[in-house]
Amino acid sequence: MLRPREFLIERAAVIAASPPLQERELIKMVTLNRKLVATLVGRGHDGQTAYLAADVGSAILRLATHRWILGDDADFADLLATARQDLVDVAVA
Repeated sequence: MLRPREFLIERAAVIAASPPLQERELIKMVTLNRKLVATLVGRGHDGQTAYLAADVGSAILRLATHRWILGDDADFADLLATARQDLVDVAVA
């Protein structure tokens, strides 16, 4: 569930202007990734693969969200798919 675009734009600007908020945002992202890793390990994936999946998934989500905030009016699922494909294109190039 995404917040309204205007809220996210304002939030991003506030965070960008404040090193302590940037640090807090990074800590939140690391915490979420650790929980995702633990969940994937709990489902039987090895730790290294779980870390890779969490990091890649987070990067795809960040890129799709960034594009959406910047005004891309595509469906968010399409933005996620495009970000995933961009990653694949870079990886195989």
